[in-house]
Amino acid sequence: MKALHLFLAAGTALILASCGGNSDKMEEVEVQMTNLTVDTENSTLGWKGSKNPEYFHTGNVKFSDGKAEFVDGNLMSGTFTVDMSTIQSLDDELPEDKKAMLIGHLGSPEFFDIANNMKVIVTCGAYMNGQLPLVISISGKEIKQTVDATVNYEEGKGSISGNFDVDFSALDAAGFKPKEGEPEYVLPVISFELDLKLK
Repeated sequence: MKALHLFLAAGTALILASCGGNSDKMEEVEVQMTNLTVDTENSTLGWKGSKNPEYFHTGNVKFSDGKAEFVDGNLMSGTFTVDMSTIQSLDDELPEDKKAMLIGHLGSPEFFDIANNMKVIVTCGAYMNGQLPLVISISGKEIKQTVDATVNYEEGKGSISGNFDVDFSALDAAGFKPKEGEPEYVLPVISFELDLKLK
């Protein structure tokens, strides 16, 4: 944690006016800046993919690293790495061999091509009014989306949580497209449940 003294040049005119035009006086404002890292052991990112509301699969994937910057307890930016090699199925009704088949299917070039795209980089901007702007760098593409989230900061620790959807249509992956003769296909909109811990 480090405290920085920042001089707000934008407010100089107002400050000078309040000081009777004395250019020798400038207000000093102390801003508390805190850099936190992802607690990879206790952070989770749940996912839900579906063909329709009744047919879906669920699972999770882990973060390998990440960091976030807070200013006076407010989230200003962050960069997080999702390790796609950790993707898991949490479907209780599926036997282990079927889970392995599902994960292999999702990791194939038809979907996320994990062998060539092991890491997904997610960057965020400043959190404001319950909204968090994201840029998801995956498979050589960038997906920009603002999502609903809750951000907390207290005593040098923080968290980012939320339930939101991300549209992966930009990947142009074959698995997310209709196939001739098949009435349904895997929808490109994936639902996520984020619980990111920062320390």
